Amino acid sequence: MKKVIKRVQSTENIQKVLKSLGFLFSEKILRIVVGFFVTAWIARHLGPESYGKYTFIIQYVLIFLPIVTFGMNELISRDIVQEETKHPEGEVLGTATFIKVINSFIGIGIILATIPFVSITKFESYILLGFSSILFFQVFSVVDHWYEAKLEYRKLVFARNFGYLVGVVAKIYFLIEKNSFEYFVLAYLIELIVTKGIAFYTYYKMNGVSHWSVNDKLLRSYYKESLPLFLVSALTIVEQKIGFVFVKKLNNPIMLGQFSLAFTMYNILIFVPNAIVTALFPTIIRSKQRSESLYYERVLKLFFALFWSSLFFCIGLAALGDSFINLLFGEKYESSINILKVLGVLFVFVSFDAARKKILILEGHGKDYFAIIGTYVSSSLVLQFFLVEKYQAVGVVYGSTIAFIISNIVISIMNTNIRSVSFMFMKGILYPLKEKAK
Repeated sequence: MKKVIKRVQSTENIQKVLKSLGFLFSEKILRIVVGFFVTAWIARHLGPESYGKYTFIIQYVLIFLPIVTFGMNELISRDIVQEETKHPEGEVLGTATFIKVINSFIGIGIILATIPFVSITKFESYILLGFSSILFFQVFSVVDHWYEAKLEYRKLVFARNFGYLVGVVAKIYFLIEKNSFEYFVLAYLIELIVTKGIAFYTYYKMNGVSHWSVNDKLLRSYYKESLPLFLVSALTIVEQKIGFVFVKKLNNPIMLGQFSLAFTMYNILIFVPNAIVTALFPTIIRSKQRSESLYYERVLKLFFALFWSSLFFCIGLAALGDSFINLLFGEKYESSINILKVLGVLFVFVSFDAARKKILILEGHGKDYFAIIGTYVSSSLVLQFFLVEKYQAVGVVYGSTIAFIISNIVISIMNTNIRSVSFMFMKGILYPLKEKAK
């Protein structure tokens, strides 16, 4: 422990990473503590049926979010970190913003075209279309990748926390006024606008945007390089959100609400792997530039942190999930417990995948990741379609979990790059013990 403390004190990069993790976890802890109680209050107020409508509208629009991001998130962070060997920061941000603006309008147009095929009322379709404007406001998130690449998380976390608290205040006001579900959709939209607005304004005050420009060569490069990554993101989001469509087709609004609650709790907890990967990824990029051995060591540490933190949450859900759901949400949501427990198992696999995607992209094997995600999503959709009829809402999660295991085994056998990362993950699980043995 003394050696670890001494190394942390003497290494500026480690201190930056720890500060970044601290800021990210402070944000997410706030969302967990406040979010659990506000979500419980909303769920109790709306009841399973209306809560299902509220969540369905949000999740349906989020299916189309990859059209805006277009698989560029990792590329933007990578190119800003490697600015001295790639394009200038202004060209990276300007080109990415241009792509996101065009794609946001495409996404909104697709939502408008698909509304007639969704089993919702005319009033709900108006709410859905209005909420689709979040795709445009996601354009401003391009500066988030600058904060991440520069490890400037304090300002980014402030924007996110302030926006989140504004959204919470709006939700509490709507709860006191006993408003219906559409007001809480509005609160979600308000939170996003405030968050993105503050983050962009802070960047503007620090750096300005006059140096932003669109580089034709980079534009073509991003479209070419990000297309497989976009397909990966799109398939992943579809796999995650399509369960809402399958459950809604059962014509059981109460079950949809119970499934929505379990999925909301899962999304709140998923911050752990995402925060760890986001904070450590810039450091891993730099370590690869320095030496392969240092890069390999840090990847193993990343996998160690991901596995044991996700396993801790999985065990916690299995042990305390029943009491937790009944205490906060009431007996009306009792069926959410079994769904959440199975999601806990899926949580362990998703944590590993959060890092694997970025590592494969960094090593230039993004196309290989498409093979595994394509196999996973196609098998998951088939399994969900059949299992939801027999096992109802929990069948959706069964399908995702079984598909993930099968696809990983099959593709790891067939693809050497995927197999290599899988072996690194297995080594990373027991990394500290191996280091001690040396």
